[in-house]
Amino acid sequence: MKNIFVFNQTVIGSMHISRNIPCEDSSLSFSSEDKKYKIAIVADGHGSSACFRSAFGSKTAVDVAFECFKEFADSIFEDEEKEKEFYDNFLNDVRYQEELIKRITDTIVSKWHGRVVEHYNNNPVKPDELKENKDISVYEKNIPHIYGTTLIAALLFPECLILIHQGDGRCNLFYADGTVDQPVPWDSRCEFNTTTSMCDRDVATSIRHCVIDLNKKKVVACILGSDGIEDAYSDTWESIGNSHNLMGGVYTFCKYLLCQIEEVGEEQFKKDLKEMLPDFSENGMFSNCGSGDDVSVAGIVDVDEIELLVSSFQKDINLYELEDKLIYQKGLLGSKERKHGILNRRVNDAQNEIDSVKTKIDSAQQEICNLEKEKADLQMELENEKRKLMKLKNDASQINENKISIELRAGVDLLLSALGMTEDESKKKATFNIQRQESLCSEKEKKLSEIDKLLEEQKNKFEILQSQLKAAEEKRDKAKTEFDEYDVEYQEIQSRIDDIKNQIAKLG
Repeated sequence: MKNIFVFNQTVIGSMHISRNIPCEDSSLSFSSEDKKYKIAIVADGHGSSACFRSAFGSKTAVDVAFECFKEFADSIFEDEEKEKEFYDNFLNDVRYQEELIKRITDTIVSKWHGRVVEHYNNNPVKPDELKENKDISVYEKNIPHIYGTTLIAALLFPECLILIHQGDGRCNLFYADGTVDQPVPWDSRCEFNTTTSMCDRDVATSIRHCVIDLNKKKVVACILGSDGIEDAYSDTWESIGNSHNLMGGVYTFCKYLLCQIEEVGEEQFKKDLKEMLPDFSENGMFSNCGSGDDVSVAGIVDVDEIELLVSSFQKDINLYELEDKLIYQKGLLGSKERKHGILNRRVNDAQNEIDSVKTKIDSAQQEICNLEKEKADLQMELENEKRKLMKLKNDASQINENKISIELRAGVDLLLSALGMTEDESKKKATFNIQRQESLCSEKEKKLSEIDKLLEEQKNKFEILQSQLKAAEEKRDKAKTEFDEYDVEYQEIQSRIDDIKNQIAKLG
């Protein structure tokens, strides 16, 4: 084989640390001394309290898969004739291929079951191991269940790649043209915190496999990962669009690993991987949080071929990272839109209230002006009427007291004679005129009193409206301050979104 690099790493998850739960993952990678075959294996022990020995189960699954793969590979490469016969039959005869894979998987399953039962017999369950079910007899009916684990294993030969898979986790293949897929058929039962397992009663028939003929399709990297990787990405189960299509996050994570191998070299990569994965478990990568689960990864990489794809992968990584930031910022903006709208409406409502009060104030002011003008006019009319009344009273008083001159008396008598009125009748009429004038003055005084009352009411109303205006302005100012402060954050997010969009556009 050419320059083929193998690696593996398992780290305890951040949630396991916080809950004082041991690491339940296991992994392995191997390169034969003659470099004719490579092996990569990952196993994820179940986190269920009923599978309280899954750490041993996952380690055992890795061990037996390695032993079976190695024994099988060593037997093929005993001599060149046997190797040629194997390729001729294995790659050209589907029935032969299926039977051979079945023998391998049956052996792995059988050895795993035998070893976990042996471990159980040599190490009886202790009461402090039990979590939910206190009845030990329950476990005795299905001993392998307490050791439950998944298994993904890859065996690379010069001309073919053999993959086996039980449970969840992902097996990702990268090809020479830069494409990537997960060729092992998926088990639909592995959903919503449920997975198939090495402890299943139907494991011998449900374990999946896939064989890749490298003469037909060139594989340049095989990356195996436990579900601690896939659960860190929201696009693992549904497409979000663009680079966040189905499995976009998992593929980008794998591309990042491949680029790191080229950038820092194989030995440094192994050291960096051990330091990077714990942080990935807690905080994720190109995502907003990690899975918190144990993380295992193992790989077989054609370093020379990957070097040709690094530039393209780096662009994909940058694009995914930017689009993930964009999705996050849009989500952040969306979470603020409702409150942003509410605060803005409060400002508008407060301003509308101010405008309404000001309209009422203007109306009250106009009413006060009208009443004051009406009062002034009425006061003037009243003064005139009072002067008329005084004149009538003065004239009547002079006549009654005979204070008019002889000449005027002659004129009055002459006038009364012309009108056909006696002096008594004239006095009565004068009295009537005075009374009528007094009544007129009294009505105007009454109306003037009513206007004063209306004026007082309007002025009180004006003062109340002024207080309402002040309160409305304070309310508006407070609402505007709250909106302005929130709007700063809102606009900053919008600005970041625009900036990210520009960066994505530049990547083209």
